[in-house]
Amino acid sequence: MNELPLKAFTKEHVVPQAFGTFENNLTLVNCVCGDCNQFFGDFLESILAEGSFEAVRRLDYKVKPAKNAKYLRKERVQFSLSGGKWADLIVKLQNDDDDLFVSPVPQIRFAKRDGSGWIHFTESELAKFSGPLPPEVDTKRIVLIFDSENTKDRLIQILSKHDIEYQEDEEGFLSKEKVKEGWVTVETQIDDVILRCIAKIAFNYLAKTAGDDFVLKDDFDSIRSYVRYGTRPNYKFFKISNYPILAYDTLTYRQTNGHLVTVNWPPNSNKIVSQVSLFNHRTYHFRLTKDFSGLWRNIRSGHHFSIERKRIEPLY
Repeated sequence: MNELPLKAFTKEHVVPQAFGTFENNLTLVNCVCGDCNQFFGDFLESILAEGSFEAVRRLDYKVKPAKNAKYLRKERVQFSLSGGKWADLIVKLQNDDDDLFVSPVPQIRFAKRDGSGWIHFTESELAKFSGPLPPEVDTKRIVLIFDSENTKDRLIQILSKHDIEYQEDEEGFLSKEKVKEGWVTVETQIDDVILRCIAKIAFNYLAKTAGDDFVLKDDFDSIRSYVRYGTRPNYKFFKISNYPILAYDTLTYRQTNGHLVTVNWPPNSNKIVSQVSLFNHRTYHFRLTKDFSGLWRNIRSGHHFSIERKRIEPLY
């Protein structure tokens, strides 16, 4: 097999810089070729940074400025109100200087026939809707959510295409001030793109901890192929939980909003496991090899990426 020249390799950060820059960053040198690094940045890291729950946390904790809210991928991140009169109303995240707020998107609110609540369709969703509306929709009880008379007219035209006559009986105009306060539900996707990017962080951390020669062993081909090509390993290689990594954290209390990454190879085991928790929120557990064939060595490490201090600290 031909070896690539050193100049073909680039520096790789264990945790992508999109999630913070740190004074003593953990990086890999001469481990990832430029082509792979470019692929990871374009097709994995960009989606994790703009189309995941962790992407929203970047804005919450000011890792990125509030103006970056406009880059969130709407097809992957959706916001709605979770209580009160306007429960389930679809909203979007916006910024005013360095302040984040939500405002409603143009939509149509249909009552459910059984009286249990409402169903919302955005203007764009309903415009693309070709078939009949869901049977639980009551087309006699409708509220239009709009921010201008032009928007209202567009929504009425969409209804007419579905042979629905709008009877105005409730004011649906909403401004951003009316929805600035209150609980917001964030709905995101966790698919192979997200998992591959998190698995890359886990595998990078193992490489940083155990050395690049160690992770080049054939035992890691399955997880390496998953990260690069999306081919899933033939064993149960991940799980996601809300349980914290730190011993004194609980489901409702966290000591830090920094990132946590660990790797562990227990004695008398052939399983090497890494944990990744960006912003110390949900925890991704990855089994990095099905059965390691080599001799056991003491691989056990963890680091805390402090958002406030912009430093990386070892866990003990």
